[in-house]
Amino acid sequence: MNQQYPSPCPNCGGSVWDNETQCRNCHKYIDRCKRCRAPVHPDRETCARCGAFVAKEPLLQVRTTLSGDNLAGREMVLRVILSNPGNAPTESRYHFSLPEPMEDEISGDGISVEPSSTVERAYNFVPPRPGQYTIPEFEVSYTRTNGEEKTVKVPPVNFRIDGTPVIKISLELKDHEVKLGEEARLYVTVINKGTAPAKNLRFKAFTPPTIHHRETDILLPSLQPDEERTCLILLTPLFDGEHTFEIRSQYHTPATHKGGPELKEISSDRVTITVKKN
Repeated sequence: MNQQYPSPCPNCGGSVWDNETQCRNCHKYIDRCKRCRAPVHPDRETCARCGAFVAKEPLLQVRTTLSGDNLAGREMVLRVILSNPGNAPTESRYHFSLPEPMEDEISGDGISVEPSSTVERAYNFVPPRPGQYTIPEFEVSYTRTNGEEKTVKVPPVNFRIDGTPVIKISLELKDHEVKLGEEARLYVTVINKGTAPAKNLRFKAFTPPTIHHRETDILLPSLQPDEERTCLILLTPLFDGEHTFEIRSQYHTPATHKGGPELKEISSDRVTITVKKN
């Protein structure tokens, strides 16, 4: 059984117990705190006994969360979470801008938040390059029952974006048709279109048994952003007909603030060479 306490009646000041719905002196009904059952005084917004919000008004609370890979060119998600632990519905509004170079405008107008409920809005954006970023402090305004505007300040969000390499491999045959006994010249071009260097790139040619090639297990120590390198592979077809092959590469990405280097593998498009009899 819950402990009962005597408290002064908010209407006449007489003593009432927590389990009494009416005052024995003035016979008026008593509003009570939902948390501790203490009488609610109309001139107070919080309970005198436990501090809970008891006014018949909204009470907006706001927080933000940021999720994603924290890598340049990858999508991030900013969530604005609105909670109303108060006792009346309200509408909220906010407006702010993401930092340069995104500079997206974020706004939420007329968002209805019922008592004891939470509303969430999600905003997607893509940081194009590495760096330290700050989503600035912004204010969320909401309306009380008498039409008065109140505001809640949301603190800034600081985050770091790391760079990542984006490796592309392209193949170019000097001649798509050769005669049996001739060598085919294959040019392999690799370019880093990302925002961080790729390390320890290893290249391997995958050819059918009908084609001979010299050893192509090659190591390229690094490839900087926007750097392009080209190599030559000589292929010797052993039979006539059509032969298909590709180039694969493994490389290490830089360590980020979330973890160490990661090994990635990519493949080129397949190329077909036609070999004719003499």
